[in-house]
Amino acid sequence: KEEIELVNHAIDGILEIIRYQRYRRLLGLMRFYDLAFLIHHRNEHIRKHTLQSFWNKLRDHRLPSHYSCILPLVAVDLSKKLRDIYRPAVQKFFARMRKENEIRAGGSNLTTLQISKLPEYVLFYLIHLLSYHPDFDEREAKHEIRDSARNSKKKQDAFTSWRGKRTKKTDLNDS
Repeated sequence: KEEIELVNHAIDGILEIIRYQRYRRLLGLMRFYDLAFLIHHRNEHIRKHTLQSFWNKLRDHRLPSHYSCILPLVAVDLSKKLRDIYRPAVQKFFARMRKENEIRAGGSNLTTLQISKLPEYVLFYLIHLLSYHPDFDEREAKHEIRDSARNSKKKQDAFTSWRGKRTKKTDLNDS
């Protein structure tokens, strides 16, 4: 119990100081990933507390928007109740990010800074984060990529061979 409280206080303390850019640089990317992966900790109290702490800071704009890349990690939490609670909240959070950017842009073109705050931009951070996940198997990922490339090639071949079969004028009409 004391260990759990100590970890939870450490999470709160780290999240509090990384509000400042200088400390975010000192923390570094890999230590941030270690902190983010506490969302998948074996202890339920640590998982919940980590997620809630990140959520509160992100919701209140006390952390940079790219830190929201950790929010989709809740999708594989062991607790269905927790997943069901956070799914709509995360969806609303990303919709709010988009709406805030629209308001800031005011109908003009988005600046580089505004683009970096779009939910789609967070996807790059999420992919990078997942590539460092302790359960990530690089060999298995390469195998999956190779298989998907083969399947894609088969589908493309099937499509191009089908396209050439429509030669009669009646085949061109959709009925």
